[in-house]
Amino acid sequence: MTARPASFVDVLAEDRFCSGCDENLLDAAIVREARYGMTIVTCPRCGRVEQIEGRPLRRTEQRWTGLVLGFAIIGLLALWAPSNFAVMGISVAVAEEATSRLWSEVIRVYEQEFPADAGGRFDEDVQVVTTPGAGPAAAPAVQVVVTEADPGLRDRFGAWFAGQDRAALFDRIGGWGAVMEWNVLWPWLVAGFVPLGFGILWSMVLLNVSRRRMVLAWPCVCVWSILAVAAMAIAATMIPVRTPHDAAMAIAVPRVLPMIGLYYAMLLLAGMVIGRSVLRGMVRLTLSPRAISAMARLWLVDGLPPPRPLWGRTLAAPGACSANS
Repeated sequence: MTARPASFVDVLAEDRFCSGCDENLLDAAIVREARYGMTIVTCPRCGRVEQIEGRPLRRTEQRWTGLVLGFAIIGLLALWAPSNFAVMGISVAVAEEATSRLWSEVIRVYEQEFPADAGGRFDEDVQVVTTPGAGPAAAPAVQVVVTEADPGLRDRFGAWFAGQDRAALFDRIGGWGAVMEWNVLWPWLVAGFVPLGFGILWSMVLLNVSRRRMVLAWPCVCVWSILAVAAMAIAATMIPVRTPHDAAMAIAVPRVLPMIGLYYAMLLLAGMVIGRSVLRGMVRLTLSPRAISAMARLWLVDGLPPPRPLWGRTLAAPGACSANS
């Protein structure tokens, strides 16, 4: 920020461009010059003096300001829901993938202790069987075959699981090596670009929040996904277990879901922290010099000097423009 002289009036709080070099004068000091009493601002780049005329917002501008604010709030809420659903949804999908690979190992351990129950039916099995008709032109007959579960087997399995040490059983069925197989879970790790992208969007929406304070805003951004993941992890330990699938859920979800949820939530935070750096690079690559200067807030909010146009009009030498110009 420009040093405040004795005749300091205020700081320019809007985008205003130097007529000499297109520099954005946002945050430049407004001073009252002694000879004519005019409020002026001096371009910190080329030294050109610009007169500042203060005036209140017109009624039309006030209406547009309220409309833009309303759309900004709607956009904020619209971004909030997908951000939380992305973290929660991907975390649950990874946890389900992990449990689907454990229930067969639970059956194996159970059948080793109770060989008489090998091959038993824990769940109902529905099969559709098609048989040819009686005559050459007869339509095929469709038969639905339902193999019912064995209630006694489910009761015995539930009683067996209730007497197990879940941590020891988790190690017996393969532990973290069985849950986190790279050849199965690598697509879900790559899916982390989704919350990372949402974090970059949040860094643009929270344009008045500095990078250091972004960490404080992060829990508010993903609060619902954090609460949902924690609640589902706790609920998984309380489900009644009568099948190997239930057992796999009760063992794996409380361990996998919080870890995966934290992984995606941290990627969201990483996007929020690095997002404006990414946006600044994109702005410099794609926008014109004057448009780059209009995006000065992307630099100033993080304590960086305002952007300098990389090309454009030839700069006037400092001091070439007098206060009377």
